[in-house]
Amino acid sequence: MAGVSRPTLARRFAALVGYGTPYALSHAFKREFGVTPGRYRAELP
Repeated sequence: MAGVSRPTLARRFAALVGYGTPYALSHAFKREFGVTPGRYRAELP
């Protein structure tokens, strides 16, 4: 989304998938995959 900040996108996405905050989504992601979403993105080819 052009013109929308990363924190705003994170809040919207977290709410869309059923989490109250981006922190809660990040915590669940790390618990499931063993890395934070940021690290996961950084390691993508």
